Amino acid sequence: GAVLQGAAPHQSVTTGGGACRRGQTGEAPCADMSTRTFPMAPLAALLDAFGAPRVVDYLSLDVEGHEEAVLAHFPFDRYTFRALTIERPSKGLQRVLVDAGYVRGLSAPIGGRSGDQLWLHRTVPGGVDAASRRASIGIQALSTPPTLEIPASEI
Repeated sequence: GAVLQGAAPHQSVTTGGGACRRGQTGEAPCADMSTRTFPMAPLAALLDAFGAPRVVDYLSLDVEGHEEAVLAHFPFDRYTFRALTIERPSKGLQRVLVDAGYVRGLSAPIGGRSGDQLWLHRTVPGGVDAASRRASIGIQALSTPPTLEIPASEI
């Protein structure tokens, strides 16, 4: 197939097993899991190849622990994401985001542990505080089970 400009065809990543492979489940790593190898391309090369706008409204990044590798050398001077969600970003990645003008908005817990973190660029329309409040209200609405109130007279 075609190679994207900026891609390193000799580089690849092997996937398979996710949390099991990294031993995050508390169990022994899976020895019998199957793996697949894929060619890699930098995120900026993908955005360039598909003609992405310089300002992107939203990016959800969850690449099973490789988020810092994806964004560590990202050209934030060429592309701005108004909002990003990143699952459990490392301290190093958090520093990269802060240096690029992002402010941490909120976290959405996953299974009692910290989960996705919302990061907002300082130029987000309406301001970071207002956007974070709107996102917080949305998260609460999604995580609150609906209730049905039946008047006592109907029971």
